[in-house]
Amino acid sequence: MSHSKAFDRLRRGVLYVLPVPRFFSQFGGAGGHIAHFYGMVHGLIRAGYTLDILSEESPPSSTGPSCKWHVRAMKSRFVGEHLHWRWRLQREASRFANLYHPDFIYVRYSTRFAPWIPVLKARLRQIPLVLEVNSVAAQQYAWLKWAEVGALRAADVVICVSDTLREQLLQLFGPRLRKRILVLPNAVDVERFAQATPAPLGITASGTHIGFAGTLKPGYGIETLIDAFILVHRNRPTVVLHMFGDGPQRSVLQRRAAMCAGIHFHGSQPFVAMPHILKSLDILIHTASAAHMDPIKIYEYMASGKPFIAARVPSVMSILGDDECGLTYSTGDVATLARHMIYLIDHPDRAKSLALRALHEVRTHHTWQQRVSRLMAHLAERGYDHV
Repeated sequence: MSHSKAFDRLRRGVLYVLPVPRFFSQFGGAGGHIAHFYGMVHGLIRAGYTLDILSEESPPSSTGPSCKWHVRAMKSRFVGEHLHWRWRLQREASRFANLYHPDFIYVRYSTRFAPWIPVLKARLRQIPLVLEVNSVAAQQYAWLKWAEVGALRAADVVICVSDTLREQLLQLFGPRLRKRILVLPNAVDVERFAQATPAPLGITASGTHIGFAGTLKPGYGIETLIDAFILVHRNRPTVVLHMFGDGPQRSVLQRRAAMCAGIHFHGSQPFVAMPHILKSLDILIHTASAAHMDPIKIYEYMASGKPFIAARVPSVMSILGDDECGLTYSTGDVATLARHMIYLIDHPDRAKSLALRALHEVRTHHTWQQRVSRLMAHLAERGYDHV
């Protein structure tokens, strides 16, 4: 055996499998999935692991401690080949695992990869398989649960980002899954935000700058934000709303905002730019999201040190408590959202106090390193002492 192969067998390693074609490029290198990828990768590296990443393409950038990761890209030649590509992906993952014996395999769940997860697990022998689940197709199409239950039961650990998601999975797939589920809320890389400096917004207007960052899609209550800001702008004409993001609802929202000169759409922004952008704003807004989700954007808002307002959904309320770190409003409540914006504008001391409390909370309890530590502790409790 060569010296390099002997070293690989002795190192602490994790194989990170991304079974989603065009995972990085499909949204231009922006979005919560990108933040999650970098967060988990850097969290594992800081915990002392070397990572091998198996995906269709390389990440758009290598921010942070990238010296301990190796990307093993597996290109698919054309769109119709993706079915065959997923089969090749699981075959390569099992080949790599049995050759280099990583401490565990970490798989980002995809419904289309679900049929191959039991196959992959069967070939891993004693190597644990950790499956991160943010959603499943059966939440919308119940008949698909028969295609997904095998994948979830094959995993040694199923990570859910919220208690709501865990309960939904148990209702869909039965109580046998309970012992496999570990609830791990999302997190943030606080160092990225601590080191960031404000970026120019491209708008010369003075006054208060309010910001939203996220995908512009139906069902997320973004219309509520537009309508509430129009009310605010009528009385505070120097206030500006910045919309960062893109999506299928952008043209609809732009038409809705056309009557207000204070709303600016900036389009999608790269992952590396977001800390600088958020630092340049005065107040941040998070609109509604699905009840089972744990929005990474909330943690980023908290890490930016800026006051924010968020729609009340279960995961957000578990973080914020009773308006202790930020103000909240009921989904669709235009009047309350507008009132909260005016309150934070008129009470800068209170706004600063909320922001500092949120920053302390996220630094203390919601870093990626802490998330990885909880996963390591759980694996050790399950008997995987070598991790």
